[in-house]
Amino acid sequence: MNLLPYKGDLPRIADDAFIGEGSQIIGDVEIASRVGVWFNCVLRGDEQKITVGENTN
Repeated sequence: MNLLPYKGDLPRIADDAFIGEGSQIIGDVEIASRVGVWFNCVLRGDEQKITVGENTN
């Protein structure tokens, strides 16, 4: 997992979220409780905020 800031925004990830190996989470991204972001996914919060709600993947 690679967490990267973008324009001063850092990803926010719940402690019990699963982030698969090879994933890139960039900028203004919020990942809630019991979320799965699977292997090699890229979430880019560079233009708009990305919110992944509870119990989703």
